[in-house]
Amino acid sequence: MPDDLCVTTLTLVSSSEKYTMKLNKLLLSLSLAGLTFSPAVGQESTSSSTKHIGDGPAANVRTLGAEFEEALHSDVSSAGGVPRDTSSVQLASTRSISDAGVATVKHRVLSDSGASFAHTSDMAILAPTTMASHASDCTSCESLGCDGDCDSACGGGGGGMAKSNFFFGAEFLLWFTEDLHSPALVTSAPTGVLPRLGTPGVQTVFGGPDGIDMGVVPGFRTEFGMWIDNAKKAAVMGRAYGFSQNVSYQNSDTGANVSLGNPFFNPNTPGEDALLTAFMTPVGGRAWEGDISVRADVDLLGTEGSLKVLLTEGSGARFDLIGGYTYNRLISSLDIASRSTNFLVGDLIADGTVFDTRDVFATENEFHGGHLGLLSSVTRKGLTLSTLAKVSAGNMRNSSEISGYEIATLNNVSTPTAGGLYSQPSNIGRTSENNFSFITELGVKLGFNLNEKIRANVGYSMMYWSSAAMAGDQIDRVIDLTGALGRPARNLVTDGFWAQGLDFGFVYNY
Repeated sequence: MPDDLCVTTLTLVSSSEKYTMKLNKLLLSLSLAGLTFSPAVGQESTSSSTKHIGDGPAANVRTLGAEFEEALHSDVSSAGGVPRDTSSVQLASTRSISDAGVATVKHRVLSDSGASFAHTSDMAILAPTTMASHASDCTSCESLGCDGDCDSACGGGGGGMAKSNFFFGAEFLLWFTEDLHSPALVTSAPTGVLPRLGTPGVQTVFGGPDGIDMGVVPGFRTEFGMWIDNAKKAAVMGRAYGFSQNVSYQNSDTGANVSLGNPFFNPNTPGEDALLTAFMTPVGGRAWEGDISVRADVDLLGTEGSLKVLLTEGSGARFDLIGGYTYNRLISSLDIASRSTNFLVGDLIADGTVFDTRDVFATENEFHGGHLGLLSSVTRKGLTLSTLAKVSAGNMRNSSEISGYEIATLNNVSTPTAGGLYSQPSNIGRTSENNFSFITELGVKLGFNLNEKIRANVGYSMMYWSSAAMAGDQIDRVIDLTGALGRPARNLVTDGFWAQGLDFGFVYNY
């Protein structure tokens, strides 16, 4: 063989061997690479990842399956989620080498339970705090012992009031009102002393500068409503409330023990004077015998319709805005009556004449308007502290009506006359006017959950009327018995008025 051909042949053989060796090395590298990256198949236990190569012995090898599981846990944890149960995950990816040395790769598969886990994991990554925050809210509600405000988070549980759509409350009121303005209406004096204001020994027994003390005023208040959404962010509600009270004074005397009369200012004298009911002359002569009585009344009736809307809530507290319509009617009256018999000789009045005198002053304040307010509540372990601040603004129609009469009876013959003492033809009648007015209400209440549906309350409330006509303010104590001066005058007088006191009641959720 020529040398050149030999050299060429050797070169080709050498090259062929070299390429064959490279190919073998490449195949071996691919085989090793496949072994390295193949994960474990369908492990019964998640505590280890075992690689099987043919029939060879097991080797504890770290697999991609384990790394994938850790990656999932890492993703969920880093996203703020909660650890998931991976016991149901079946990861299958095994590499086996057949007798012929052919490499077969099985891809990673997820069983049905694994698919469910994958979906849950994806949801945790997309919205990692949803489930955790719900559980946290319920735990918080239970620890706080919240009421119905936590129902939306805890499904009606929460250790407080049961989930409900309707609510009803009733309260008993023990209130006090401002002392009613009134001039002195009844005076008394020792025997033989005329009961005129300013005279030594004369006392005012009803009315006067200190006003009329109405004492404890009992009343009621009811509340009812319905939530209009499941999250309890809005409700329609109504309230009705009212109180009624009267005080009176009565005295019957022959004049032997005390002098009695209705004081007034006489512009014709001029000076203080009195209409006598019982009086004995200084020398012991019987002049007048009779009795006198006065009664003062005050009544309130109010109704409201409101929409309550949640402003904000959190940590056992919520703040609601309330707005709606308010109707209010405040009534006041004074009834002054006396019955006296004349025995005074020489006074141009027939002895034995009986005089029945009566004066009635009545006022009505009717309000129509809208209200806006803020209601707050804080709940801790079954106790709820709530506050209310509300103002109503609108039209107040103030009305006053004055009436009276005097009936003189002698020998069974009665002669009536229009007007008593404080009511005369100059002021008898009705007067009305409209005024822009407002009514404010403040309240604080402490409630205790008796069970899942009933909460007992005790609290304090106050209401203020900016423009109210009260009966005592309508009395003009300047009286011209001749009728020439037009007094007493008929004027509609308005002023502020307040009422406040304690509330006792309950709220029922159903």
